[in-house]
Amino acid sequence: MLVCACLLGVGSSQAEESAKVTVTVKPLSMLLAYPERSAPATVVSLNHSQISAELAARIEQIYVRVGDRVKKGAKLARLDCRDQKLALDAARSRFRLAQKELDRAVTLRQSSNIAEQNYAQAETEMEQAKIVRQQQQVLVGRCLITAPFQGVVTARMASTGGLAAPGTPLVELLDIEHLEVSSQVPRHELVTLREARSLDFREGKTVFPLSLRAITPLIDSQAQNQEVRLTFKQQASLPGATGRLVWALRQPHIAANFLSQRGQKIGVFIAKDDKAQFYPLADAKIGHPAVVDLPGKTMVIQDGRFALNDGDAIRIVR
Repeated sequence: MLVCACLLGVGSSQAEESAKVTVTVKPLSMLLAYPERSAPATVVSLNHSQISAELAARIEQIYVRVGDRVKKGAKLARLDCRDQKLALDAARSRFRLAQKELDRAVTLRQSSNIAEQNYAQAETEMEQAKIVRQQQQVLVGRCLITAPFQGVVTARMASTGGLAAPGTPLVELLDIEHLEVSSQVPRHELVTLREARSLDFREGKTVFPLSLRAITPLIDSQAQNQEVRLTFKQQASLPGATGRLVWALRQPHIAANFLSQRGQKIGVFIAKDDKAQFYPLADAKIGHPAVVDLPGKTMVIQDGRFALNDGDAIRIVR
């Protein structure tokens, strides 16, 4: 009888062992990743200006050619301003004369030998002469055209010896220092963009880290997109470059191929006390990565999970 009981115990143990499902497991921390979203993007310059003449004069010299890089304040062109300089000399002479007349009027006033009306007239004439002198100084200052910002000359639109009028374009200048990335992003993705773990502009294999500057409050009525503007954190690409705006979601996700569906619920199988436990995931969808709110050391079942049910006994193999 004792022998039979032992044999029955061994047989039962073997049956239980053979009923276990063989599985492999991995820590959840090794299976998590940060899914990415992307949208087409372009690098734009904040300044792309036609630099024009501000007075009527002949062009004496243009100092730059297409492709030249210039610093802010660099000489771009010079106009023949002999007439303006003569007018400035005349204005200075009138100012000096008006100043002398006012000094004389001040002396006479101290001795009460001038009428208040005459003194006021001398004072007014001096102020008017001062204003005319300043106006002529401004005009002479416009004879030399300088770069308003650091950039690259993209077009030379006039030639030496030509006649310029106010508003005549001389050169076209592109700002290469103040650059932004522009992208049209679907409205439903804006929340993930704002909360993104990282933002990059990818041009081929080159990656440029970005910072979100603004989301424009204007919706494209057809595509339901909104324009976003981003700035380069470090090195920048070139104006006009095209690529992708890529952002990584803030929450780690588990890949879609680890998800299982049991009934109406979607989740993952985890190993606990030599048993399989089905753990449902909120908002999970088959075929899409899902957020998992479990500790990183949780052992997630990989191979062997397709035939599993919650509570099944498992045998873990390495």
